[in-house]
Amino acid sequence: MPLSTIADTATPGMRISMFPQHALETRTNMQQRTESTIDAGDAELKGWLEIPAKAAGVVAFAHGSGSSRFSARNNAVAQHLRNAGLGTLLFDLLTASEDRIDSVTREYRFDIPLLS
Repeated sequence: MPLSTIADTATPGMRISMFPQHALETRTNMQQRTESTIDAGDAELKGWLEIPAKAAGVVAFAHGSGSSRFSARNNAVAQHLRNAGLGTLLFDLLTASEDRIDSVTREYRFDIPLLS
């Protein structure tokens, strides 16, 4: 399976669209942040993908419970992983509109059926 699309076998219908397969083949030592979209049924979740050259794998960060891909702590951990030769995918479990509502009401951050 090409890394450009990853299907989650535990969640039928979920696909992660990242970038064209040729981008992996032509990647240089320069690390680049790629805006990513995860198609999760009725929702499109936004994220950032960064893969260093010759990465051994990719670690996915799923942000919920009041956190997001913008968190300084999560980005610091992701940077350490990239420095160790792993790619990172930081994505939010809430859509932008859900996040706006949750920032006021906190109604979605522990909504396990919605987040899973």
